[in-house]
This record gives sequence, structure tokens and C-alpha cells, in this order.
Amino acid sequence: MRRFTILLLSAAAAHALHAADGEGFAIISRCGSCHGGSKPAGGLDLTTRQAALSGGRSGPSALTPKDAATSRIYQLAAAGKMPPGAPLSKMELGSLKAWIDAGAEWQEQGAKRADANWWSLLPLKPPLAAPNLDAILQARLSSKGLSFAPAASRPVLLRRATYDLHGLPPTPEEINAFVNDASPDAWARAVDRHLASPRYGERWARHWLDVARFCESQGYERDKVRDNIWPYRDYVIRAFNKDKPYSQFVREQIAGDVLQPVTHEAIAATAFLVAGPWDEVGNEQQSAIMKARVREDEYEDLIGTVSQTFLGLTTNCARCHDHKFDPILQRDYFGMKAIFAGISPADRPYEAPQDRESRLAAVRPHVEKLAWFDKQIQAFDGPAASTDPDVRFTFNYDARDLGAFGLHGQLQGGARVENGKLILSKGSQSMKLPPTPNDWRERTFEAWVKLADLNALGQQIVAIANPFDRINDGLRYGSRRTRQWGTSSEYDYRTEKPSGRDENQAGAFVHIAAVWSADHAIRIYRNGALSYTVTPAFNSGKGQLQSYPAEISQITIGGGLIGEIDEIRLYRRALDATEIERSFREGPMPAGTLAAPGRASLIAEQTAYRMANLPKTFAPPTIFTFRTAPPPPINVLERGDPAKPGEPVTPHFFSLSVPPEASDAQRRTALADWILKQPIAARVIVNRVWHYHFGRGIAATPNDLGFNGEAPSHPELIDWLAAKFIGEDGWSLKKLHRRILLSDAYRQSGRFDPQASEKDPENRLYWRFPAKRLEGEAVRDTMLQITGMLNPEMYGPSFKAFDVTVSNSHFYNLKDSDEAAFRRRSLYRMNVLSARLPLLESLDCPDPSMRAPSRGVTTTPLQALGLMNNLFVLRYAGHLAKRATDDNPGDPVRRIWQLALGRDPSPAEWQDAQSLRKAQDLTSVAWAVFNSNEFVYVE
Repeated sequence: MRRFTILLLSAAAAHALHAADGEGFAIISRCGSCHGGSKPAGGLDLTTRQAALSGGRSGPSALTPKDAATSRIYQLAAAGKMPPGAPLSKMELGSLKAWIDAGAEWQEQGAKRADANWWSLLPLKPPLAAPNLDAILQARLSSKGLSFAPAASRPVLLRRATYDLHGLPPTPEEINAFVNDASPDAWARAVDRHLASPRYGERWARHWLDVARFCESQGYERDKVRDNIWPYRDYVIRAFNKDKPYSQFVREQIAGDVLQPVTHEAIAATAFLVAGPWDEVGNEQQSAIMKARVREDEYEDLIGTVSQTFLGLTTNCARCHDHKFDPILQRDYFGMKAIFAGISPADRPYEAPQDRESRLAAVRPHVEKLAWFDKQIQAFDGPAASTDPDVRFTFNYDARDLGAFGLHGQLQGGARVENGKLILSKGSQSMKLPPTPNDWRERTFEAWVKLADLNALGQQIVAIANPFDRINDGLRYGSRRTRQWGTSSEYDYRTEKPSGRDENQAGAFVHIAAVWSADHAIRIYRNGALSYTVTPAFNSGKGQLQSYPAEISQITIGGGLIGEIDEIRLYRRALDATEIERSFREGPMPAGTLAAPGRASLIAEQTAYRMANLPKTFAPPTIFTFRTAPPPPINVLERGDPAKPGEPVTPHFFSLSVPPEASDAQRRTALADWILKQPIAARVIVNRVWHYHFGRGIAATPNDLGFNGEAPSHPELIDWLAAKFIGEDGWSLKKLHRRILLSDAYRQSGRFDPQASEKDPENRLYWRFPAKRLEGEAVRDTMLQITGMLNPEMYGPSFKAFDVTVSNSHFYNLKDSDEAAFRRRSLYRMNVLSARLPLLESLDCPDPSMRAPSRGVTTTPLQALGLMNNLFVLRYAGHLAKRATDDNPGDPVRRIWQLALGRDPSPAEWQDAQSLRKAQDLTSVAWAVFNSNEFVYVE
């Protein structure tokens, strides 16, 4: 025998299968790839105990229970001859001997769980000699006395393929052209044309986003919008349209941010790992153990998504114990956790290194020009009244930053700029800045503020936060005490009860400044004078001066404050008392003419130059993915509980072993490369593609090819497709689609055969093509398309079909419109957990936070009621009636049938429609078609 060649199972994994039988059986089970099947090596079959005891061509002495010394298997292993080229270690040899001497107890394959010989874990079988997939299917059909149904008509076939590849119906003109194309390659050219269309990427991106649990809000209690995760959706669309090799597609989603050369597209790909829900409240709680449990839930989601998506294995079931059905140890689960231990969900810059250099190079000449203006302005009055701030908002023009960074503000919640002031009339209003391009440690925040209520608490003026490390520092009024200016921080680690004099200046602007200095002291100034100091003694441990890293940390102005702000100045250094006093005396920049006309004109010219030449921000765009850090040590957790750490584990996954000192980049890259070597990875994706074309996979559980998954109807077909996919097709998904769509199996009709149904009631042998109901998105998109209202705009931020109200949590109020943005494909609608469209939800659109490898298809009254009464449906019935009239004034009924169903109405249908039109109107005819089975099903 030779070593079991599949990479997926290790001795440790096999031990998980048969712990009661000893590791010796696990070693024997690895030999089944050679000593099994129809022609076992040496005539020795080691897949069952009875066959092993019968021996092979060398006689029955291959295995002698309770006597390893006379067992030929052990003798050859001890001599280092078996497995050939890869002898057993001393530990493995000892385990084999102990197992034989103990009686060679055997668990027969398939009794209670999967083992090393489970079908999806074995190496791919050599491709059958079959010329195409039809031969494989026809052989099984013939064995049952069955055959394919007759070929589908051309209109039916084109409608089927167009929905499969585009998620939209063909136009009547496309159907007519295909029907009248007599060339022998008409169908092949039609398939190629559909695969070349950008609509293909949109259609198949929707399928992939179901698997990736792509969600544009964080879920849980607050369910905040993720308005910068859409680049992942665009990455998936582009990947399908470019026919990016599936192998590269996998690698980029696991490790795209570290694959050289790094591109912004590959950075976007990694959002796959964290696209699911994130518990903000759970991550902010003070209980360390509760936070750790929340974090473990995040890991389980990540590990489950990676393993189910790419390997078809439910590794997440091994979080609390060894997997009950598949060969997955709890150690393997935590070994994969160690691979991902260096990442944490967060925003990150959405640009490659070369993009960053280009951005900075474009900005640099303008920064130099602005510095020249500064020198000219200072020449009027001598030295500047204060060092130029890094960030400065005067609000004399808009929410633009007039400082060095160009961190222009984005007004939130109804905040507004009027008469040179930032007006915050509600506590939920604020101004959010992009991530800062520089590190912040020592710093000074100063502002001119007018309060609406001197007795209010928690009036945040300006704050900086690092969302990765959950830290923040800010300037606040009413901080822990009424009528007091002070600072804020997470859990008040750097916030002492204020000790300044009470604020009594109502209805007027007050200059307030806070200085965080290297000695860890925090000094509060009011109108240029020191008010009080938070002493270094207070700032011990977590109270010490904090650092805020570049391109991660963000500044927010307002957020709790009700009042007005005249000017904000922020510095990346600690100003001294003299500088604070000078700044106060200088005062905010007046909205009108300054004292010196020359100086005023220079400032005006400088401002005009800044607004005309600088981009909106110096900072790069961001995407929601994750930050990376050196991976911490990982332990197995008893019952998955972080309060009960067990033995340490190294980063590994079955036969993959990564050095403990490996970086996060090395760990994730190694995992991606290892996955692509596993035969199950190719089986999973070809089965997944088959599932979307035929409505059911060859194995009907696309995310689970393990013991609990449904057995494949044609395992030899999965292997044939997988081998072709890796070999001839070079991991090309478009070639896989083409191979399937050109088959007779795909092109057959859905004709029902009672005799075939008796033999194969579930159509698992594919004796006809199954009818499929359209997904909710396809129903909505079809209504847009056939009315001529569909906005074909691709890519970019999702449109928000809702208004948002924020009161700790986010509350979504749905809205609808015929504006261009609302007429984009459903794929581009912001998919928020708390703002799902009732019509789509009734049509079984899944919860976006959950993995949905296959969509449920139900029949409920809500679906009928939605198609009958939903305002969108009613409105678009009217649009369809209008288009049909415009297209064919003489017979708009016929045009409705052609647009919506791809055919002419029968005489009876035409007559019924005319009667309905006469009794009511043409809109009612369109509405009736929308509610027909033929509209929502594809033959």
C-alpha cells in the first residue's frame, strides 16, 4: 500500500473518526485509495474488515488480529516499504501495532459518519471516457429504461438561458432572431453572447453574495448602515464578467490584500471574510469575558463561511467538540481560527500602494502652493497668531477643511452650515470626517461654541476615535458634571470629574481648548486661560496618552451637542499656554472682510485655490473589511467557551500546517493555496454551478458535501465536471457554464412523463428539465426591464430605498420612487437587515446575514397578495400598459404577452384579455399577466 494521497485528511483527523478504535485504524483507513475499489493493489482490499482478513495475492496473512508480528501489513510498514516512498513515523508504527494486537477492531464505512473514504474527500477519479456529460446521464437513464425529454422549443430555451445567465428575460426581438437563425451553431453563439454580456456578472454575483452572506448593515441591536462595503459586490461582478479563474477568485477572497502585487480590487475581495453581521454593542461592553464570547461567535461565522463556501464542510460544528459526523477535530477548528486570528472587522483604506503614491503626488503641488499663501499672509502681521492648525473648519463657505489635511466634513442627521456657523439643532446631528492621513498622539482641540442649554450633559464638541482598538478622546461640555467643560474617553479611562468654574455665559460663543500632552496630562482652557489640569497620576494604565493611527482613526464634530460652532481648530501637537491665549485673542475667522485688505484678499484667494484644486479629501476612500495585527496565541476552548482555555494550537487545518511564527499574510495565503489543492474544492464549485442551472445540485446540499449532506445522484458526473474544470477549462467558470448549457440535458423540455415519474419521482436522473420559480429580485428586475424603465447603471454605491432615523439604533423607513436610482437592478439596492422589501421577502429572498447556498421556494398567500396589491407591482402594470400601447397601438394586448412572456397570446387568452380590457383597462391586463404562473416560472 502507499500513503493515502488526499491532502484533506491527516492522521489526527482520522483519529477523530475512530477514537474508540485507536489510531491504528485511522492509519489503515488512509490506505483505501490504493487498496480499495474494483482493482485493489495487490488484490488486498482494506476498505472492510472482512476483505482485509481475506488477504490478497500474498495470502491471508495480511492482517492477523491480536498478532501484529505475523501480520504482513505491519511487517511491510515496519520495514519502511509501505506506504511506498512515505514510511510511517515511529508513533504511527506504534499505533498500528497496538491496534492489531488489540484485535484490529473495525468500523465499517458509512455506518454512522464519514471517514477517510467518504466520496467527497477522495481524490478525483480519472475522467470517464464519456465524450460529454450527456453520456454519463444517459447511461443512468438507460439503466432505468428512461431517456431525455424532447428538446425544448427555441423561445423556451432562450428564455431559460437568458434568465439563467442574466436574471432577465430576452426581448421579443432577441427571441425572433434566435428562432429564425437556421445556422447549426446558433445555440452556441447565443450562449457565448450571453456569457459576454455584463448582465452575466450581475446575475451570478447575486448567487455568490447569497453564499457570502453579503450584508450592507452590521445587524444586531444597532444595525448601522455599512455604506462602504459595496466595492466587494462590484469586485464579484467584475470577477465573473472577466472570467477570473476560480482559483484566483478563491485566493483573493481569503488573502487578496497580501497577494503581490496588491491591487485595490483584491483588497475589496477580502470583505468576503467579514461581510456577515457584527455585534457592535457586544464588542463595546466592559465585561472582558462577554466580549471574548462575542468575538468567538465572529470566528465561528468566519470559519463556517470559509469552510462551507470553498470546501463544502461544516467545520463550524467542531467549535465545541469533535465533529459528530465529519472527520474534523475540535483542534482543526481552532487551528483554522489561528489562521484568521490576526484580523478584526473594520474599515481600511481602499487603495493599492501605487494608488496611494499617485494620490499623494497629485496633491503635493497644491499643498506647496497653499503653504506659499500662508507665508504671504503671515507677512502682514508678523508671526502667525498661532501655529497653523492641521484641521480647520471656519464654516464661512461650507463644511470644507481649510487646514493642511483637507478632511472635508460630511454633515449627518440634518446638521447644516449657515451664516458662517455649524448648526446642530438635535443631539443626533454631527459632522463626520474621513480617516485622518496622519498619526495623532500629542494634540490640541479648540473650538468656539455657543450652547443652547447650559445645564445639558454629554455635549460632544469634537472627538477622535480608533474603531479598531475601541478607543476615543474628545472635547465635551457637561462631562460627568453640569456646567463644566471637560474631555471624554471610552469608559472614562482618561476623564476626571471636572474642577473648573461653572459655565454661566449663556447665549454667547465661548473659546474652549483641550491639550493632551506627552506627560499624559490633559489641560482644559476657557477663553484663553487655564481652567484645570487632569494630572498624570490619574492617567495611569489605560488612562495614559493614546495614539491614533493614520488612515484608520476618524474625527467627528458634534454628536450630542445642541448649539452652534463658529470655528474648529485641531493640531497634531500640544500647544502651550501662550499659544492658546494668542489663538483666543485672534478669534475665529470673520465671515466678512478682515482688518488688512491685502491679507483678506490673500486669504480669499487661498480659499478659492483650495476649493478649485484640491480633491474632496487627502485621505483615501475606505472599505469595510478588516485590520490586521500579529496573530495572538490560540488555545482550544472547552465547549467553545473562552472562559475555559485548553491546550494551545498552532495554525493548521487538517494536513495543512503553518509555522507558529508565520505572519497573518503567510497564514491566510497558505490556507488559500491549500484549499485549491483539495479535490473537494472543485467538486463544490461545479456542484454549485449545476445547482443554479437545474434548480438542484447533483448533490442537493451545496454547502455540505459531508456525511449530513445529501448523497450525489451522479458522483461520477461531479468528478467528470471537476476534472474538466481544473484541466481543460483552466478553472474558467464561463467554460463550465458553456459545457452545461450546450448539453442535451439542459436543452431538453420540461415535458412530464407519467411512467418516468413513477420510476424517478424527484427527477434525480434528469429525464426532463425542471421548472424553476424566479427569485424575488428577478421578478422585480423583470418588471423594470419589460416596461423599458430599467436603469442599466452598473457599479458604485448602493441606492437606499429608505430613510434612516438614528436613536442609538438605526430605524429604517422604506420608500419607493420611479427616480433613476430606484430603477437600478435589485442587486444595487442597499441590502440592510432591517429594511428588507416586503415583496422580495415574501418571494423567499433570504436574510442577507445568513449563508444561503440554496433558496427556499414556498407557496404562500403573502406571495399572491404581494403580486396583487403591492404598490410597485400596480405602478409597473401601468407602465407596461403604456409601453405596450406605445409599441403597438393596434394590439397592445399582444405586445404585453410578447414583452412579459416571450410569446403571442393564444386566441382564448387574447379574447379573455380583450374582455378584461373592455371591462376595466389595459393596466388590469398587465396586472393579470404579472400574477400568472408563467410570469414567475421558467420552463
